[in-house]
Amino acid sequence: MDDCIWNTTEILAEVPGTKVWQLIRRFVDPDFTMRAIRDIHSPPEDQDRNVRKQAVQIGYCLRQAEEYFVASSQVSLATRPLLLYYGAAGLAMALVLLHK
Repeated sequence: MDDCIWNTTEILAEVPGTKVWQLIRRFVDPDFTMRAIRDIHSPPEDQDRNVRKQAVQIGYCLRQAEEYFVASSQVSLATRPLLLYYGAAGLAMALVLLHK
């Protein structure tokens, strides 16, 4: 899959975060993520149910991460680090689920 996480994309934008989230959001789609999982791991076809389950879990992690990051921009400095931590943890969990 040429859109998989191994490739890099040069982002030339006024607000690069918007483009980054646009690229990350592709992995919220279970079918897209299932293709990525298959490309990375080549699981046997009898594991389709597990691959879909993994893809759905990755989508949940990414949705939550994005919401934490959005919420962090709307709170005071006292709360912002905690929300950024949870957002980063969600992104990390999605990567772990994708690669393990």
